[in-house]
Amino acid sequence: VVEMVSRALPAGWRLVVKENPKQQLSKRQPTFYQRLAQLPNVQLVSRRHSSMDLIEAAQAVAAITGSAGWEGLCAGKPVLVFGNAFYRAAMGAVAVDDLDTLREELARIADGRFVTATTSTCRAFLAGLQQHSYRGVTDAQYLRDSTMSEDEAIQAYAMALRDMLADSRACGA
Repeated sequence: VVEMVSRALPAGWRLVVKENPKQQLSKRQPTFYQRLAQLPNVQLVSRRHSSMDLIEAAQAVAAITGSAGWEGLCAGKPVLVFGNAFYRAAMGAVAVDDLDTLREELARIADGRFVTATTSTCRAFLAGLQQHSYRGVTDAQYLRDSTMSEDEAIQAYAMALRDMLADSRACGA
């Protein structure tokens, strides 16, 4: 993602990269960071650097799934989403799956055509999300870190499916 954004940036822009504080550095080889540091328009910053300070100074925020994307939305910044983050479809965010889309969206940001989120649109998005969400875990990897047992997760998922089916029948679907 960093290399793709680096290639697509408008002239004069730079990409400031902050590793997610939860990222275990043992999962990445030193050559990964060396490769990023060699990109001429990329600056690596400490994981301890304030995300909010970086977001405030940014033209836009790029995230795979991290909370920095949501924080950027709430701060009124354009957000480029490269993964399946919960806010991927929110106003002010755009899903990016390829270089052409990225270039188009960066051009819209650069010339002021990109529509950003507001506090009220973020609140409305969260309200809608809460209305259509359930408490649960569907991924085995996340289940390890959850306070839910596997049986509780299965029960929550089954109840959510039951409710969705009931709602669809009530709507005549």
